[in-house]
Amino acid sequence: VHVCDASRRRLGDLLGGYALIHHRVDNPVRLADGPPADPARGDAIAYVGRLTREKGADLVADAARSAGLTALFIGAGPLEAELRARPGVEVVGWQTPDAVRALLRSRARALAAPSRWYETGPLTVYEALAAGIPVVASDRSGAAEKVRDGRTGFVVAPEIEALAAAFSALRDDACAATLGANARARFRAC
Repeated sequence: VHVCDASRRRLGDLLGGYALIHHRVDNPVRLADGPPADPARGDAIAYVGRLTREKGADLVADAARSAGLTALFIGAGPLEAELRARPGVEVVGWQTPDAVRALLRSRARALAAPSRWYETGPLTVYEALAAGIPVVASDRSGAAEKVRDGRTGFVVAPEIEALAAAFSALRDDACAATLGANARARFRAC
């Protein structure tokens, strides 16, 4: 069972000699009732998860600073001390799911999922899109399958320059609002 097409393709190639049936099932998302998020009021690019290089936490810090935005990290990991020492970075540590939702709704201009390695579809990406928060996703991850580039967020290479360009575009209130509204509408239509 796979949660993204990228995983299905990679494993299918590796296991091609076996008589297997591969199934794809999206991650289940609990949709919160209430109004959509208002990313145009957000003051940060949010990252939720383990703070590691392979997941691109360092890229978010550098790219957000380049774009003139705060990088908000919700999570912990090996890069925590390094990130806390950087200007323009706020690390709040691990939070309950309800606290994560509240932080994203109140602070996120966008959610960043910039993984350098091949990942499936992080649940936080689905939840952000469902709430009406644009997502900037790595073109190497399954998360990119859920983002419509330029319509619900951006799909970019996990590189500082590409991320900074996407984050800079999201500084425009109309862009953040439009991508967020599109994300919520598309997610709820599926």
